[in-house]
Amino acid sequence: MINKAFLFFLVIILTLPFPFKAATLVASLPDILKPRMIAVDDDTIYITDQESLFVYSLSKFELVKRIGQKGKGPEEYVYTPYVQILKDKILLYDGFKFSLFEKKNNGRLIIEKKFSFPVFKINLAGGSYICHQFTFDEKVRRFTEITAYDQNFKKIKSLYKKESKIKPLERVIKEARFAAPIVTFQCWEDRIFLANGHKGFYIEIFDERGQSLKVIKKEYEKIKITESEKKRLIEDFKNRLNLRIQNRWEYFKKVAGDFDKMFPEYFPAMQSISVSNNKLYVRTYKRKKGNGNWKEEYVILDLKGNIVKKVFLPYAKTNLMSFKNGIFYYLEMKDYEDGEEWELHYEKIE
Repeated sequence: MINKAFLFFLVIILTLPFPFKAATLVASLPDILKPRMIAVDDDTIYITDQESLFVYSLSKFELVKRIGQKGKGPEEYVYTPYVQILKDKILLYDGFKFSLFEKKNNGRLIIEKKFSFPVFKINLAGGSYICHQFTFDEKVRRFTEITAYDQNFKKIKSLYKKESKIKPLERVIKEARFAAPIVTFQCWEDRIFLANGHKGFYIEIFDERGQSLKVIKKEYEKIKITESEKKRLIEDFKNRLNLRIQNRWEYFKKVAGDFDKMFPEYFPAMQSISVSNNKLYVRTYKRKKGNGNWKEEYVILDLKGNIVKKVFLPYAKTNLMSFKNGIFYYLEMKDYEDGEEWELHYEKIE
């Protein structure tokens, strides 16, 4: 385990100005078991785990409070929730409902609402709720849709909509694809950033009412998927979905058959997107190895779409990393003689 006094000493040292790049800071998090998502603001880090939100002081790495627990009642969650941090509020959602809390007043609950149908994601942009969910038309056709709603959950506008036919599980597995193009969004203040990987390096910016403001489209390097990359992606898929238990992985392999057909020839343009401090961070599939560890490329843009710089940062799972004030935070599992433990790392972006 890592000595806490030593960690505090590192915090002091690494905040001083140096003529060279600062080393990565590490803090052990013994309370964390199976984290789902992290987010960071100026002085706090938020980690969702065990159907709860763990709130830590960023300066001392101490647990300040815990919000939520397992259950179906108020301030309870069926699954470990996701989190969005706003200026003075915290939004938690687990697919079946969302809760909005005050940052102050000991995290007082403001509103809680259950969904008629499960949602993939819900965020606030200004005064609008932005939802990624399944919807149905009058012919009971199913769609994947990203929609802006007002405070009363009255639909304002659809930002993205594509038919998603209901299929038997075996057909879903046979048609599954590794390294598929992303369709996702992030919110920053009153803006929505919708990434559509089917169009390449393509991000459309909307205001909170769903009015399109700008399209960011960039040329990108096409990276061929090698055999070693295929093996890596398959292994990551197994770990991420926990398919090794209860013979699920064996069933998946049997139905899927030839894995080669599940891969495109080239990686998509974008792997994930993040927005923080008026900057857009686009993670690509370009990788390189340094000091024995893999790093991934991030294209950093301003909100007008101009490329500020390209950097390589340590590998981290999509929801277990966060940007704040020019610093890249991420969680990583480490093995020690007395057991495994999650750690918080950070690296300054030079």
